[in-house]
Amino acid sequence: MGHPTLLRVPLGNGQLGDRVLPLPLDHYEVLRHGEWCTVMVIATGEVVFQGEGRAEVVVSRAPF
Repeated sequence: MGHPTLLRVPLGNGQLGDRVLPLPLDHYEVLRHGEWCTVMVIATGEVVFQGEGRAEVVVSRAPF
């Protein structure tokens, strides 16, 4: 079991939602434009998230 890469995005009301991403942490780039955020795969430019709020890509503290 490994510690997966997670996309953490705001859901509203101060809550965060996590989504498991398939690639290691260093394969993603987070771009912030004021209140707007884009998360993309560096090698391909594929956008995995785009929206308002502060998204981040992190490694899970727990393996699963």
